[in-house]
Amino acid sequence: MADQTDPNTALGDAIRLLRGSTTQEELGLRIGQPQSWISRIESGEVDVKWSTVWRLAEGLEVSVGELVAAVETAQMNRKPPG
Repeated sequence: MADQTDPNTALGDAIRLLRGSTTQEELGLRIGQPQSWISRIESGEVDVKWSTVWRLAEGLEVSVGELVAAVETAQMNRKPPG
């Protein structure tokens, strides 16, 4: 299980938020990856490469900056108080 403050977990949270009603399968088709791979990213199991971040942003139809901002927000929301 991934650490709650881990950036990979925050990336997964951001992807889930940004994909909205788009399924994992649909996102996978957009970027040429299987649904199972998207699932692994969303659960924080995969440490993605920068090129993957670009492809994910394209598949989510957002800018890389928007995706990174969503990751930062998700990570701040996961940090324990104090």
